[in-house]
Amino acid sequence: SPTCPHCQKIAPILTQLSNEYGDKLVVAKMSVSIDANREFVLNWDKTFQYVPAVTVFKDGQKVESFTGEKTKAEFKTLIDKYLS
Repeated sequence: SPTCPHCQKIAPILTQLSNEYGDKLVVAKMSVSIDANREFVLNWDKTFQYVPAVTVFKDGQKVESFTGEKTKAEFKTLIDKYLS
């Protein structure tokens, strides 16, 4: 979310990792909005109550998801787990 300080904190980390991993990794960002129930709703019909919400896909299948911040080292560990 453009107004989420946690999202803004991890955005540059994800951009750096995308550049470092090159063609081995695709980082896609989606903007969210707040509905009447105060839940964060993605435009592809998935609902999260917290942002940032990160979902990891491998070969088109969801393999892991979490909410909240991670350090660059934590993201690298997560990525390497699914690239090997």
